[in-house]
Parts: sequence; structure tokens; C-alpha cells
Amino acid sequence: MFNENHDFPYNAARITIDKVMYGVIPKGNFPEQVLGVLLNSIFCALQIELNGSLGLGEGALFISVEDSGSKILVLKPELIDSFQANKIFIEFCRGAMSSVKISRNMPDRRALDDIIFDVLGLTQGERDAVYEAVVDLVRARLEKARSV
Repeated sequence: MFNENHDFPYNAARITIDKVMYGVIPKGNFPEQVLGVLLNSIFCALQIELNGSLGLGEGALFISVEDSGSKILVLKPELIDSFQANKIFIEFCRGAMSSVKISRNMPDRRALDDIIFDVLGLTQGERDAVYEAVVDLVRARLEKARSV
């Protein structure tokens, strides 16, 4: 479930995954930090905003395990430089999670997203447009919930 934040915490402690605590187990042989970069990117947040389900109250957005596998596009991990991803993901995890609106101006967020944007070949204007789209979608979803 998502509200203002779109984060996929790294489970370094290997907390047990169950019916309430979901987890993502990577297929293939690549560092988990690459998956962390892919899932915590603004590109993934955009897809969750576009494909998630509403109706949970207070504007919460839900995406099921089944839908996440078919509706969330993730770049091929081999397209990501694992050394760069590891370094940036460690810094990203040290920072505090913040709302999408605030996080777009945080250096660790920008560095993480730039990995994805570079692979996609987006210009600075296109990168800014992705941030704006996600901020607008989150704002509209939360404002609609407050108005009901």
C-alpha cells in the first residue's frame, strides 16, 4: 500500500515475509541493490500510481502481488551498472523516506532516479516531467480522498 511515499524498504535483516509483510525475491543472478534501485525509482512510482487500486480509505493506493507482476514494468537488471547501483542504493537507504513531492529535491533520490533515466535516455525536461506527473497524481489522489 502507498500513500505519499513510494518506497520498497531493503530487508537486510531478513524479516519473515507473510500474508501482511510482502517481499520481492529477485529472479536471476544480480545484486539485490539493483532491484532496490529499480523498485525505489520514480519510474516505478509512476507505474504504481497509474495501475494501483483505490478505495482503501484516506487515499491509500494498493497494488496486488498479481498486478505488480503484470502491470509494473521493471528494466532488465543487466542494464544497470551494479557497482554504481550498490553505491547509490546504500546512500539512499541511509536517508529518511519522504513524500514524493519532497524527495524529488533530495540528492540521493535524484542519483537513484538518474540511473534509470540514463538507461531510458531521458532529457532533463523529460525527467522533470516524470517527477511532475507523479507529484500531480499523488496530490490528486489524496485531495480526492479528503473531499469525500
